[in-house]
Amino acid sequence: IPMSTTWVFVGLLCGRELAMATMTGKEKFKTVFPLVTKDFIKMMIGLGASVAVVLTIHYIIVPNGL
Repeated sequence: IPMSTTWVFVGLLCGRELAMATMTGKEKFKTVFPLVTKDFIKMMIGLGASVAVVLTIHYIIVPNGL
């Protein structure tokens, strides 16, 4: 799955947001978790799209593996 750098990058961003909310106290976790959830949903959409492309190529475009 060619999204390993994406997972690391989004993980770093989510960790940063959670750390800033914990350290500064300005933002509550109720405002941070929707941001993290939206990022996670976008990653799942990207993962689904990449798997769909691979399956499409494997089973429809090149069905015999030539």
